[in-house]
Amino acid sequence: MEIIILQGENNLALKERLSKFVNEAKKRNWSIIRIEKEERVLDKILLSGLYDRGNLFIVEDYKSISKSDLKYLKEKVAKIDGVLVICSQGGNIPSSILKNFPKIKKIENFDYPKIVFQFLDSLYPSNSKNAILLFHQMLEREPEELIFHLVSSRLKDLYWVKTDPSTLPYPSWQVEKLERQASRFTQDNLRQLIEELALLDIEAKRSSLGLVYYLDLLLVKHLK
Repeated sequence: MEIIILQGENNLALKERLSKFVNEAKKRNWSIIRIEKEERVLDKILLSGLYDRGNLFIVEDYKSISKSDLKYLKEKVAKIDGVLVICSQGGNIPSSILKNFPKIKKIENFDYPKIVFQFLDSLYPSNSKNAILLFHQMLEREPEELIFHLVSSRLKDLYWVKTDPSTLPYPSWQVEKLERQASRFTQDNLRQLIEELALLDIEAKRSSLGLVYYLDLLLVKHLK
């Protein structure tokens, strides 16, 4: 069995790549076995023995792979027919964990360019000029729908870290970084921004002006 890792923050690109594996497996008439977060990897692999054709195993979250799963894979990887695709959405698998995997055929990374994080980090009051400049630079390489999604996610994270930081599922350095950015807003500011962003999405779909126009207005209004 071949093991392939798909990892990175760009979930959209990662999912598109994963769909190509699925389509190829369908062409080959393979069994497609998805292993969800709460399911045991070993159980699913053992059940695949019921099939006499190739298998595409998809582990949706690498954290669901236990030590017993890794031990079994190391012992049996050469005897299992198919491909095991292990996903890590939202970031990379730590090297301390990767080293415990059996031989990995390929690691594919799906990361955003630096300008994405520069733009998201620029979202705070009194910084509209810089934020709009970075926004339009991003538009040269990323679709507006993706940018909207990223802005929405960042604002929700800022509100989350403002109201209940201990429950954020991020490493401490990332939480601290979000706290610094969130400290520039009041809780009401963030709530209003999130609400207006949701309305903006609806309005942009009804209007001929487009999403970029409304995002520009939002940045000018709230980050001036």
